Amino acid sequence: MSLLATPLTTPIRTRRLHCCAPNVAVDTITWLTAAFMDLRKMTDEGQMLYPYSTRELVNIVLHLSRYPDDNMSEVLDNVLSFDSFDHQLLEMLFEVFQRHGIPVRWL
Repeated sequence: MSLLATPLTTPIRTRRLHCCAPNVAVDTITWLTAAFMDLRKMTDEGQMLYPYSTRELVNIVLHLSRYPDDNMSEVLDNVLSFDSFDHQLLEMLFEVFQRHGIPVRWL
């Protein structure tokens, strides 16, 4: 069952993700979860075509857990790199992550 598709609150999703990666700060997981909820909403509203899912969120959190010295921009770029050729989508992603306090350096 998807963490984003179920009617769970952000704290419950955050706790579940934190169980997968206990060395990643809860604040970081909370920010990422909120950003991915926004991305999902944007897809539901037709603003984006690709439905960012739990898979990407979990991959980001696991990457942060396994490679704690990587900065957030590197991690997001690693997981979402296929979107780097769509400038409009990249701007939308940048805006969502920035709004949730997630430091990115794409533009």
